[in-house]
Amino acid sequence: MGLEHRWDEICQRYAEVNLLFGDLVKITPTSTAVADMALSMVANGLSRDDVLDPARDLAFPKSVVALFRGEVGAPPEGFPADLQRKVLKGQPAIYGRAAAYLPPADLAARRLELEATVRRPVSERELSSWLLFPALFVEYARHRDRFGDVSALPTPAFFYGLREGEDIEVEVAPGKRHVIGLLARTEPDADGFVTLFATVDGQLQLVTVATPAATVQGARAQVQTGNSAHVSAGLAGTVVAVAVRPGQVVARGETLLAIEAMKMETHIIAERDAIVAEVYVAPGDTVGPRDLLILLS
Repeated sequence: MGLEHRWDEICQRYAEVNLLFGDLVKITPTSTAVADMALSMVANGLSRDDVLDPARDLAFPKSVVALFRGEVGAPPEGFPADLQRKVLKGQPAIYGRAAAYLPPADLAARRLELEATVRRPVSERELSSWLLFPALFVEYARHRDRFGDVSALPTPAFFYGLREGEDIEVEVAPGKRHVIGLLARTEPDADGFVTLFATVDGQLQLVTVATPAATVQGARAQVQTGNSAHVSAGLAGTVVAVAVRPGQVVARGETLLAIEAMKMETHIIAERDAIVAEVYVAPGDTVGPRDLLILLS
Protein backbone atom coordinates (compact mmCIF):
# COMPACT_ATOMS: atom_id res chain seq x y z
CA MET A 1 0.00 0.00 0.00
CA GLY A 2 1.41 3.43 -0.97
CA LEU A 3 1.94 6.29 1.46
CA GLU A 4 -0.94 8.20 -0.12
CA HIS A 5 -3.33 5.51 1.17
CA ARG A 6 -1.97 5.42 4.73
CA TRP A 7 -3.15 8.75 6.11
CA ASP A 8 -4.40 7.28 9.40
CA GLU A 9 -1.00 5.76 10.12
CA ILE A 10 0.78 8.93 9.05
CA CYS A 11 -1.43 11.05 11.32
CA GLN A 12 -0.77 8.68 14.24
CA ARG A 13 2.98 8.85 13.69
CA TYR A 14 2.80 12.64 13.36
CA ALA A 15 1.16 12.88 16.78
CA GLU A 16 3.80 10.54 18.26
CA VAL A 17 6.71 12.45 16.71
CA ASN A 18 5.29 15.74 17.94
CA LEU A 19 5.46 14.47 21.54
CA LEU A 20 8.85 12.78 20.99
CA PHE A 21 10.26 16.11 19.83
CA GLY A 22 8.92 17.95 22.89
CA ASP A 23 5.51 19.16 21.66
CA LEU A 24 7.04 21.84 19.47
CA VAL A 25 5.28 24.92 18.18
CA LYS A 26 4.74 23.80 14.61
CA ILE A 27 5.51 26.38 11.98
CA THR A 28 7.84 25.94 9.04
CA PRO A 29 10.49 24.55 9.48
CA THR A 30 9.57 22.70 12.72
CA SER A 31 6.40 21.30 11.15
CA THR A 32 8.48 20.07 8.21
CA ALA A 33 10.83 18.14 10.51
CA VAL A 34 7.93 16.52 12.37
CA ALA A 35 6.23 15.56 9.09
CA ASP A 36 9.48 14.22 7.57
CA MET A 37 10.08 12.02 10.63
CA ALA A 38 6.50 10.73 10.57
CA LEU A 39 6.76 9.83 6.88
CA SER A 40 10.14 8.19 7.46
CA MET A 41 8.68 6.05 10.26
CA VAL A 42 5.77 4.93 8.07
CA ALA A 43 7.99 4.22 5.08
CA ASN A 44 10.48 2.19 7.14
CA GLY A 45 8.01 0.48 9.48
CA LEU A 46 9.41 2.16 12.59
CA SER A 47 7.59 2.51 15.89
CA ARG A 48 8.02 5.05 18.67
CA ASP A 49 10.01 2.47 20.63
CA ASP A 50 12.33 1.93 17.64
CA VAL A 51 13.10 5.65 17.55
CA LEU A 52 13.83 5.77 21.26
CA ASP A 53 15.83 2.50 21.40
CA PRO A 54 19.43 3.62 22.15
CA ALA A 55 20.82 0.37 20.72
CA ARG A 56 19.23 0.88 17.30
CA ASP A 57 20.96 3.16 14.81
CA LEU A 58 18.55 5.07 12.58
CA ALA A 59 19.01 7.34 9.61
CA PHE A 60 17.12 10.49 10.54
CA PRO A 61 15.83 12.85 7.82
CA LYS A 62 18.06 15.82 7.10
CA SER A 63 15.47 18.27 8.41
CA VAL A 64 15.35 16.42 11.75
CA VAL A 65 19.13 16.55 12.16
CA ALA A 66 19.11 20.28 11.38
CA LEU A 67 16.33 20.85 13.91
CA PHE A 68 18.03 18.98 16.76
CA ARG A 69 21.37 20.59 15.95
CA GLY A 70 19.80 23.99 16.60
CA GLU A 71 20.06 25.35 13.05
CA VAL A 72 16.61 26.93 13.38
CA GLY A 73 16.85 27.72 17.09
CA ALA A 74 15.80 25.69 20.11
CA PRO A 75 12.73 25.59 22.36
CA PRO A 76 13.11 27.35 25.76
CA GLU A 77 13.26 24.02 27.60
CA GLY A 78 15.63 22.48 25.05
CA PHE A 79 15.22 19.27 23.09
CA PRO A 80 14.77 15.84 24.74
CA ALA A 81 18.39 15.10 25.67
CA ASP A 82 18.53 11.36 24.90
CA LEU A 83 16.87 11.75 21.53
CA GLN A 84 19.07 14.73 20.64
CA ARG A 85 22.21 12.67 21.29
CA LYS A 86 20.84 9.85 19.11
CA VAL A 87 19.90 12.18 16.26
CA LEU A 88 23.17 14.11 16.24
CA LYS A 89 25.44 11.02 16.46
CA GLY A 90 28.26 13.05 18.00
CA GLN A 91 27.73 16.28 16.06
CA PRO A 92 27.96 19.38 18.26
CA ALA A 93 24.74 21.25 18.93
CA ILE A 94 24.41 24.97 18.21
CA TYR A 95 23.51 27.25 21.09
CA GLY A 96 22.28 30.76 20.42
CA ARG A 97 21.84 32.23 16.93
CA ALA A 98 22.85 29.72 14.28
CA ALA A 99 23.80 32.56 11.93
CA ALA A 100 26.49 33.66 14.40
CA TYR A 101 28.39 30.46 13.61
CA LEU A 102 28.42 30.98 9.85
CA PRO A 103 31.84 31.79 8.38
CA PRO A 104 32.21 34.89 6.19
CA ALA A 105 31.32 34.23 2.55
CA ASP A 106 33.52 35.31 -0.34
CA LEU A 107 30.64 36.30 -2.62
CA ALA A 108 32.78 36.62 -5.74
CA ALA A 109 34.26 33.15 -5.27
CA ARG A 110 30.90 31.61 -4.39
CA ARG A 111 29.35 33.19 -7.49
CA LEU A 112 32.01 31.55 -9.66
CA GLU A 113 31.35 28.23 -7.91
CA LEU A 114 27.61 28.45 -8.55
CA GLU A 115 28.06 29.52 -12.18
CA ALA A 116 30.33 26.54 -12.73
CA THR A 117 27.66 24.28 -11.24
CA VAL A 118 24.72 25.58 -13.30
CA ARG A 119 26.89 26.47 -16.34
CA ARG A 120 25.51 29.98 -16.83
CA PRO A 121 25.68 33.45 -15.27
CA VAL A 122 23.55 33.90 -12.16
CA SER A 123 21.73 36.88 -10.69
CA GLU A 124 22.13 38.32 -7.18
CA ARG A 125 18.81 36.75 -6.21
CA GLU A 126 19.93 33.35 -7.48
CA LEU A 127 23.23 33.63 -5.61
CA SER A 128 21.42 34.52 -2.37
CA SER A 129 18.96 31.65 -2.84
CA TRP A 130 21.81 29.19 -3.37
CA LEU A 131 23.73 30.39 -0.31
CA LEU A 132 20.61 29.87 1.82
CA PHE A 133 19.38 26.62 0.23
CA PRO A 134 22.24 25.11 -1.83
CA ALA A 135 20.76 21.69 -2.66
CA LEU A 136 17.23 22.96 -3.28
CA PHE A 137 18.43 25.78 -5.52
CA VAL A 138 20.55 23.50 -7.70
CA GLU A 139 17.58 21.14 -8.07
CA TYR A 140 15.36 24.09 -9.00
CA ALA A 141 17.89 25.49 -11.48
CA ARG A 142 18.31 22.16 -13.25
CA HIS A 143 14.55 21.65 -13.40
CA ARG A 144 14.10 25.10 -14.92
CA ASP A 145 16.90 24.57 -17.44
CA ARG A 146 15.22 21.34 -18.54
CA PHE A 147 11.55 22.33 -18.49
CA GLY A 148 11.51 26.14 -18.54
CA ASP A 149 9.52 28.38 -16.23
CA VAL A 150 6.76 26.02 -15.12
CA SER A 151 5.41 28.65 -12.72
CA ALA A 152 3.28 29.82 -15.68
CA LEU A 153 1.29 26.58 -15.45
CA PRO A 154 -1.84 26.32 -13.28
CA THR A 155 -1.00 24.30 -10.16
CA PRO A 156 -3.37 21.35 -10.90
CA ALA A 157 -1.91 21.00 -14.42
CA PHE A 158 1.63 21.00 -13.07
CA PHE A 159 0.97 18.32 -10.46
CA TYR A 160 -1.55 16.11 -12.26
CA GLY A 161 -1.36 16.92 -15.97
CA LEU A 162 -4.35 17.47 -18.25
CA ARG A 163 -7.37 15.25 -18.55
CA GLU A 164 -8.48 14.26 -22.03
CA GLY A 165 -10.65 17.02 -23.43
CA GLU A 166 -9.29 19.63 -20.99
CA ASP A 167 -7.90 23.03 -22.05
CA ILE A 168 -5.82 25.50 -20.04
CA GLU A 169 -4.70 29.05 -20.74
CA VAL A 170 -1.04 29.82 -20.04
CA GLU A 171 0.41 33.33 -19.92
CA VAL A 172 4.06 33.03 -21.01
CA ALA A 173 4.71 36.80 -21.03
CA PRO A 174 2.69 39.91 -20.17
CA GLY A 175 -0.22 39.93 -22.62
CA LYS A 176 0.98 36.77 -24.42
CA ARG A 177 -1.22 33.72 -23.79
CA HIS A 178 -1.51 30.27 -25.31
CA VAL A 179 -4.38 27.82 -25.05
CA ILE A 180 -3.11 24.26 -24.56
CA GLY A 181 -5.37 21.23 -24.67
CA LEU A 182 -5.16 17.46 -24.56
CA LEU A 183 -7.34 15.55 -27.04
CA ALA A 184 -6.21 11.98 -26.35
CA ARG A 185 -3.30 9.78 -25.34
CA THR A 186 -2.18 6.33 -26.42
CA GLU A 187 -1.50 3.39 -24.13
CA PRO A 188 2.17 2.94 -23.15
CA ASP A 189 4.19 1.08 -25.75
CA ALA A 190 6.61 -1.75 -25.01
CA ASP A 191 9.30 0.76 -23.98
CA GLY A 192 6.99 2.68 -21.64
CA PHE A 193 6.34 5.71 -23.87
CA VAL A 194 2.97 7.31 -24.70
CA THR A 195 1.95 9.65 -27.50
CA LEU A 196 -0.12 12.70 -26.59
CA PHE A 197 -2.46 14.31 -29.11
CA ALA A 198 -2.31 17.91 -27.91
CA THR A 199 -3.36 21.29 -29.28
CA VAL A 200 -1.60 24.64 -28.97
CA ASP A 201 -3.83 27.52 -29.99
CA GLY A 202 -5.94 25.03 -31.96
CA GLN A 203 -3.02 23.47 -33.85
CA LEU A 204 -2.55 19.72 -33.42
CA GLN A 205 0.75 18.61 -31.89
CA LEU A 206 1.93 15.03 -31.35
CA VAL A 207 4.22 14.66 -28.34
CA THR A 208 5.92 11.47 -27.16
CA VAL A 209 6.68 11.32 -23.43
CA ALA A 210 8.10 8.72 -21.07
CA THR A 211 6.00 7.17 -18.33
CA PRO A 212 7.66 6.33 -14.98
CA ALA A 213 8.14 2.76 -16.26
CA ALA A 214 10.36 4.08 -19.06
CA THR A 215 12.82 5.61 -16.60
CA VAL A 216 13.71 2.25 -15.05
CA GLN A 217 16.92 0.86 -16.47
CA GLY A 218 15.81 -2.74 -16.32
CA ALA A 219 14.31 -4.53 -13.35
CA ARG A 220 16.37 -4.37 -10.17
CA ALA A 221 16.98 -7.32 -7.89
CA GLN A 222 14.86 -7.29 -4.75
CA VAL A 223 16.09 -7.60 -1.18
CA GLN A 224 15.56 -10.84 0.70
CA THR A 225 13.65 -10.40 3.96
CA GLY A 226 15.93 -10.94 6.94
CA ASN A 227 19.15 -10.84 4.88
CA SER A 228 21.38 -8.33 6.67
CA ALA A 229 23.72 -8.19 3.66
CA HIS A 230 20.98 -6.63 1.52
CA VAL A 231 20.47 -2.87 1.72
CA SER A 232 17.32 -1.22 0.38
CA ALA A 233 15.81 2.24 0.72
CA GLY A 234 12.54 1.17 2.33
CA LEU A 235 10.76 3.80 0.22
CA ALA A 236 10.51 4.82 -3.42
CA GLY A 237 12.63 7.81 -4.37
CA THR A 238 15.68 9.14 -6.17
CA VAL A 239 19.29 8.43 -5.19
CA VAL A 240 20.96 11.80 -4.49
CA ALA A 241 24.32 10.58 -3.14
CA VAL A 242 26.31 7.37 -2.81
CA ALA A 243 28.90 7.54 -0.03
CA VAL A 244 30.61 4.16 -0.47
CA ARG A 245 32.31 2.04 -3.12
CA PRO A 246 32.95 -1.70 -3.48
CA GLY A 247 35.67 -2.93 -1.13
CA GLN A 248 35.18 -0.10 1.37
CA VAL A 249 35.01 -0.97 5.06
CA VAL A 250 32.02 0.63 6.79
CA ALA A 251 31.15 0.88 10.48
CA ARG A 252 27.76 0.42 12.05
CA GLY A 253 25.80 3.67 11.72
CA GLU A 254 27.85 4.99 8.79
CA THR A 255 25.93 6.55 5.87
CA LEU A 256 25.85 4.38 2.74
CA LEU A 257 23.70 6.53 0.48
CA ALA A 258 20.99 9.18 0.51
CA ILE A 259 17.52 8.97 -1.02
CA GLU A 260 15.17 11.86 -1.76
CA ALA A 261 11.43 11.26 -1.76
CA MET A 262 8.65 13.83 -1.44
CA LYS A 263 11.29 16.54 -0.83
CA MET A 264 12.58 14.57 2.16
CA GLU A 265 16.21 13.43 2.12
CA THR A 266 16.82 10.20 4.03
CA HIS A 267 20.23 8.71 4.73
CA ILE A 268 20.50 4.92 4.54
CA ILE A 269 23.00 3.67 7.11
CA ALA A 270 24.91 0.46 7.75
CA GLU A 271 23.23 -1.56 10.47
CA ARG A 272 26.44 -3.48 11.23
CA ASP A 273 30.19 -3.36 10.58
CA ALA A 274 30.79 -4.73 7.09
CA ILE A 275 32.62 -4.52 3.79
CA VAL A 276 30.79 -3.17 0.75
CA ALA A 277 30.66 -5.98 -1.79
CA GLU A 278 28.62 -4.31 -4.57
CA VAL A 279 26.95 -0.97 -5.26
CA TYR A 280 24.07 -1.21 -7.74
CA VAL A 281 22.96 2.44 -7.96
CA ALA A 282 24.31 5.88 -8.82
CA PRO A 283 23.08 9.42 -8.10
CA GLY A 284 20.00 10.17 -10.16
CA ASP A 285 18.69 6.59 -10.23
CA THR A 286 15.02 6.03 -9.40
CA VAL A 287 14.52 3.16 -6.96
CA GLY A 288 11.66 1.27 -5.37
CA PRO A 289 11.16 0.42 -1.67
CA ARG A 290 12.50 -3.16 -1.95
CA ASP A 291 15.13 -2.67 -4.64
CA LEU A 292 18.58 -4.07 -3.78
CA LEU A 293 20.86 -1.03 -3.70
CA ILE A 294 24.00 -2.24 -1.92
CA LEU A 295 25.32 -5.69 -1.05
CA LEU A 296 27.42 -6.05 2.11
CA SER A 297 29.73 -8.91 3.02
